[in-house]
Amino acid sequence: NTAIDHFVGSLRTQLEQLGLAENTLIIFASDHGLLLGEKGLGGKTFLYEDSIRIPAIIYSPHFSAQETSQDLQQLITGQDLPATILDLCGLPIPSTYQGQSLLPLISKNSQATQNWRTAVFCENLFTDQNYPRMEAIRSHDWKYIRYFSRKNDRNKYLPEASLNGEQPIHEELFHLKNDPKEQHNLATNPAHANTLKKYQQLCQEHLKALAN
Repeated sequence: NTAIDHFVGSLRTQLEQLGLAENTLIIFASDHGLLLGEKGLGGKTFLYEDSIRIPAIIYSPHFSAQETSQDLQQLITGQDLPATILDLCGLPIPSTYQGQSLLPLISKNSQATQNWRTAVFCENLFTDQNYPRMEAIRSHDWKYIRYFSRKNDRNKYLPEASLNGEQPIHEELFHLKNDPKEQHNLATNPAHANTLKKYQQLCQEHLKALAN
């Protein structure tokens, strides 16, 4: 965080010296994170919080005092950043694009906040390094992850396998509100059978919607 603060501060200083500060947007984001021993794993294709979350900072000299220094708590995806850039530049967002502009959230538009997505679908279809295919659905409080067999998908791209009825070989269910480090898999706990079924169905619904 200190390095990012220093970099952004230096960038702002240079923009001011060039007379460009009042006409420049600054957006800082990154690739998804690497697992560096968490859960005994390495790599960046797993759908745990350590991998799917990224830093994202959006600055505009035209933001009001109320709009700056916010920490948005809504579920935001990487696709939302290009949509936000288009919106900030006054350009239309294509109706076919899946991302949503964050400007209504930044400006605290109550309707946009109420109607914002309540779950995010995630997937890993990269199998070249022997990773299993994975799909997940994440809400504010829960995450469901399902894994598929690697037997038939080595070096193949199979985005529609689960749509066509392939069943997972392993499932995980985490109550993120109480277990943010995803240490306790509740998928086989009978007390959470209804929650598991709910998120299995929700995951499939989001997958079908994205495929259409």
